[in-house]
Amino acid sequence: MAASPLNTARSWLFVPGSRPERIGKALAAGADAVIIDLENAVALPDKASARDAIRQAWPQIEPAMRARVLVRTNASSTPFHADDLALLAQLDGLGALMLPKTESTAQLAQVRQQLPAVPIVALVETAEGIAMADAIARSAGVLRLALAHIDLLADLGMPAASGGMELLPARWALLLASRRAGLPAPVDGVTTATADPALCLQDA
Repeated sequence: MAASPLNTARSWLFVPGSRPERIGKALAAGADAVIIDLENAVALPDKASARDAIRQAWPQIEPAMRARVLVRTNASSTPFHADDLALLAQLDGLGALMLPKTESTAQLAQVRQQLPAVPIVALVETAEGIAMADAIARSAGVLRLALAHIDLLADLGMPAASGGMELLPARWALLLASRRAGLPAPVDGVTTATADPALCLQDA
């Protein structure tokens, strides 16, 4: 994992798993990492077809580029998670798995057991995940921590925001946990209004 380009990736771009034709464009767009999303970007009836689309598109991705690609699976509590992991086992050279709603070392151990060679970016998006940040960061196979601030605010019953002062404690918690575990810096939350240059600059 020490040689992974995701260790130093600073810009991360999501692509819907149901639109595999966008993967190559995303890789060429200049982002350090491209996340193929099977979770929020794919409607419930389309999960299986999205997996099939990724499976068919994967051979078209140059092997040298695959280390920059992650797949965000559905959460481990969903009925889609097992099939997501089965798909990832077929994606040779995949850079990492992004695990949503990471809250425990048991979740990570389960993924690690099925995909021992695939690094994990642990996506923290609940109060429980923040509380368990140290243990999550020290779990085997974890490459980096990442913050899903919109879902965290929803979990806390707070209004959605672009990432103001109310998120500083969560960011600080992930930063400290990453440092104590010897991980690279954590990945911050998304900017949804990508057509707003001022907001993108502020978030960056």
